[in-house]
Amino acid sequence: MTRNNVTPKQKHGKKLSHAEADRLARTRQSIEMRKAQEAKEARAHNITIAVVLIAALVTVCVVVGMLWNDSKKSATPSNIKLPAYIADSHGVTISGNGINKPQDGKPKIDLYYDYTCIHCNELEDSIGDQLLKAADEGKINLTLKPVITTSAGAPYGIYAAGAAMQIAAEQPDKFQAFHVAAFKKFEEAANGNQQILIDDKQAQDTVTQVAKSVGISDELIKKFDAGFARTTMENWTKKWGDSGIVAKDQYGTPMLVRDGKKVDGKTFPEVLQNALK
Repeated sequence: MTRNNVTPKQKHGKKLSHAEADRLARTRQSIEMRKAQEAKEARAHNITIAVVLIAALVTVCVVVGMLWNDSKKSATPSNIKLPAYIADSHGVTISGNGINKPQDGKPKIDLYYDYTCIHCNELEDSIGDQLLKAADEGKINLTLKPVITTSAGAPYGIYAAGAAMQIAAEQPDKFQAFHVAAFKKFEEAANGNQQILIDDKQAQDTVTQVAKSVGISDELIKKFDAGFARTTMENWTKKWGDSGIVAKDQYGTPMLVRDGKKVDGKTFPEVLQNALK
């Protein structure tokens, strides 16, 4: 007779009793459960390491100037020219007049950010809508200024920024939708397939997918240019680092600036309050 599908075994030539067979079965089950738990803990450990690695990638504020030492990533020449209102301001200005049409007499708020910066994404989640609303309602002139910090190691941020500037120039009505979607894609990838942020080809393909998802025309998408994106972001980042807003070792993203002075606060809502008052 068998019990629980376990056949009593021979032990030193003697047949195990049902009680012994049950104990043996429970012992084996316990061993298997322990092995399964150890395997689960090992997988969790590996996941933790991966999360720590991506967190390190996307949270460290890269000191401006270190970027120029990576000769392997020097940009290729590009014939793309941005309109003066974007090129001169190093970003996209949003006001009560619309995109790239600042209003006279309104406070000037600059937001320096990187599409692969986790704290920039946190700011976007916390106060991004309120910043855009304040700009749309004509309370401020908000200029979104992409730069290179964490995207020095995750080119998705560079290519998303370049695409965003081209979109602002040619399909300005789609800029805000792309801006929000680019951050959402970063957040999704940071918690999943991080390779699409890091691998150069996958990063470019991902930016294309984001653009298509918000209705950017195929004609404009074909114009997205990696060399333009890298050259533009490197130049803008260098000028940001030379701006004197803060000490050289204090540059990082996100950075909110009002009329040339960095806005501080213990929380993002507090930063927003200080920026708008």
